[in-house]
Amino acid sequence: DIFFYKLAEKIGVDTISETAKKFGVGSLLGIDLQGEAFGTLPTRQWKQEEVGEQWYLGDTYHYGIGQGYLLTTPLQVNAWTQAIANGGILYVPHLLKNQKSKIKNQNLLDNYSSDLIRQGMIESCAPGGVAFPLYEFKIQNSKFKIDGRNFLEVPQATSSAGYKDYRQVVIACKTGTSEHGGPKTLPHAWITLFAPAFNPQIVVTVLAEESGEGSGVAAPIAKKILEGYFSK
Repeated sequence: DIFFYKLAEKIGVDTISETAKKFGVGSLLGIDLQGEAFGTLPTRQWKQEEVGEQWYLGDTYHYGIGQGYLLTTPLQVNAWTQAIANGGILYVPHLLKNQKSKIKNQNLLDNYSSDLIRQGMIESCAPGGVAFPLYEFKIQNSKFKIDGRNFLEVPQATSSAGYKDYRQVVIACKTGTSEHGGPKTLPHAWITLFAPAFNPQIVVTVLAEESGEGSGVAAPIAKKILEGYFSK
């Protein structure tokens, strides 16, 4: 957290808010369902009007780790995860498969930023990262070609006699543990991910309210979703 405290201080609340707005934070994405929520995109002006106080450096620190006054929806998190996965395009989400996708915003990331974020998210899902349920995630499906980037070979010793049918899927992910309420209230557990990491086919975002840590609660749920998807 300390790294992101200092990074947020260096960037500043105004730049963070301007960038977050481009990724759909604090606004409706336009999904074809009723009841979509805006969330809250905090700014200096917002705090003065809604809270009656000026913006403090401590607010920026909290903002830098996704805490404080920031409120977002699972749909928004999924949308900006998709933008990271595809290199910087924010789409309007929709439910009908045959509906043409509409672009809400684009050119959000340059190649350097996209690659850097992707690599950090890959490491988050790899041994040494935080999302331990997804370490070296494997599926039994020989239709996926081993390419050394998205799908890796599984050593014979780590699987059954049919080990040649197994693939390790490289995942890019980020967990979250969102504190709220009092000291006796469990935090919200988050994870958002895309897979495979370099040619994504699926984006998954899980929010388990008042249930614990993202790695221990949300990640196993996401793993079940990935198992179902990649086993087809």
